[in-house]
Amino acid sequence: MSGLLVAAAIAVSAGAALEVTPARTEAAGYAITHALVVRNLVMNCEKFRDRLQSDPDAALAAWRLKNAEHLLAAESYLVAARVAVERQHGREAGEDFHAQTHGLFVEQANRTLNDIFGALGPHTAVCERWVGAIGGGQADLNWQSKYMPVLDELREFERSLRPGR
Repeated sequence: MSGLLVAAAIAVSAGAALEVTPARTEAAGYAITHALVVRNLVMNCEKFRDRLQSDPDAALAAWRLKNAEHLLAAESYLVAARVAVERQHGREAGEDFHAQTHGLFVEQANRTLNDIFGALGPHTAVCERWVGAIGGGQADLNWQSKYMPVLDELREFERSLRPGR
């Protein structure tokens, strides 16, 4: 079942829907923001590929493999949250929720990237450190362990909606 189908199921499941809460929205936002940071770090570091010990594409692939279920659950939750907001307050409110949350995630990711790269922008030393961390698991979503219980809850709920479970 695709993430969007799971999200729709979350939004419409009678008696099985997850309530939209600030804690769940914050944890899902953390996961999505973190994924944006990782993806953009790798994209910015690809030009240094010849000088890095770790392959940026392989590092990103490893990160995605390890973090996929939590990220999918976060994305599904936010789609379902938008649907829930639309049901309660109308289509415009759902669109506003989506625009505000995703705008905040992109803004935070950009701030984090600026902090990582600093005034010099992407350069070999920073890329070496971060591409290695991404590929080696030190930049996984569990980096901020305070979000993991909620992300685990979202992942388990998303799993429960899969066919054959």
